[in-house]
Amino acid sequence: MPRTRLSLIVRLVFLLIPVIIIGLSALLFVIEARHRQILEDELHAIRTLQRVDQATILLDRQRLRVAQSVYLPLDPAAIGAGAAEFRAQFADPEMFPRVESRALQRQILAEYDTFVAMTLALPADPTVGQVQNVQRQAEAVVSRLDALGALHTADLEEIFRSEREQSQVSDLVLLITNLSVLTLVIIGFVLLTRLGRQQTEAAALRATDQLRNEFVAFAAHELRNPASAIKTGAALLREPDVEPEIQTEIVESINRSADALSRLVLTLLTMGRLEEGRLQLTYQRVWLSALLGDLVAELEVYHPGVEGRIHRALPKVQVQVDPEYSKLAFSNILDNALKYAPPRTPITVTGEEQEGEVLVRIHNSGPVISPDVLPHIFDKYETTGTAPQSTRQGVGLGLYMTRLLIEAHGGRVWAESAPETGTTITVTLPVAR
Repeated sequence: MPRTRLSLIVRLVFLLIPVIIIGLSALLFVIEARHRQILEDELHAIRTLQRVDQATILLDRQRLRVAQSVYLPLDPAAIGAGAAEFRAQFADPEMFPRVESRALQRQILAEYDTFVAMTLALPADPTVGQVQNVQRQAEAVVSRLDALGALHTADLEEIFRSEREQSQVSDLVLLITNLSVLTLVIIGFVLLTRLGRQQTEAAALRATDQLRNEFVAFAAHELRNPASAIKTGAALLREPDVEPEIQTEIVESINRSADALSRLVLTLLTMGRLEEGRLQLTYQRVWLSALLGDLVAELEVYHPGVEGRIHRALPKVQVQVDPEYSKLAFSNILDNALKYAPPRTPITVTGEEQEGEVLVRIHNSGPVISPDVLPHIFDKYETTGTAPQSTRQGVGLGLYMTRLLIEAHGGRVWAESAPETGTTITVTLPVAR
């Protein structure tokens, strides 16, 4: 995903998530407020109904006493106590906030007071007609109580509906919140991964830049030796009293140095062509012994006395290779062997022909390569450290280029290292048909 698109998505998510959560939270707040109001209204209705029911019970008791007054004496004190308890049910004005409720409250109290007055005005032996008049007044009070109860009917379905609505919105808010947290975690993981990748790329760029600088310094150091030898030889040839034999040796030295210089330049060019896939090989039939003999003579520029240290035992066989590039591959192996082997110890180069290819083994008795490093010595920028017998620090390109060149010739290369025997690098090349 392009960086600009990811940045746009991240900004959009960080903008939308708070807006969605805030909007749902506000909706939940409104629903909760409405639900609380519904609960308060229904609770008030229930309390009002309780008071209406209690007043109705008190009124029924007094009506019973009135009915019994035909054959039992009426107890005015009981009537008065009941009247006080009845009025107490309607004494709180906050219980009736609605206008119609307050109107009914006043009518109930007025008609009840009339009922109480009529009851207390009954004679000691009232007639049935007198009692019925009082009962009719009581029925009027009951009618008003029923009307008041009808205004405060509790609707449980409304409570359940509001509860479900609140629960649904709460679940939605919880779901959105969890999804938002999960989204933020995923975005954070992606950003951390991208940051880690960018840090890794930055570290790789810094390492590549450092290796490039080291490679430039290494190449400059390597180019200085043959260039200095050529310059010194040219200066000696200008001397008028140089003997012909010495002139011949100087010319040979200049020629070898020029070959070495060409090989170094070829190394630099080859590396670029190999990695770009543009290397073109010119195959020739050459004797293996002659190929390595020419190479050893060229290495004398870098390692004086190298011809005495490199012991060759090669079969009389021709190989189908590009001479310059194959010498370049072997020179990296021999150069490493000379750097890591102890002074004056021999470097053995042996060969064996088998099944259409020749195996060339280059052995030195230098330090053992650790098993964890050994499989990677042919990788790019892989080094085993500073060679103990050399002041030159490699940059890990020589053996890497050797592997690419040998594989380009259709061969293979590998290394073996043991404490008692040293290190052996084996190269295979196809035999010329």
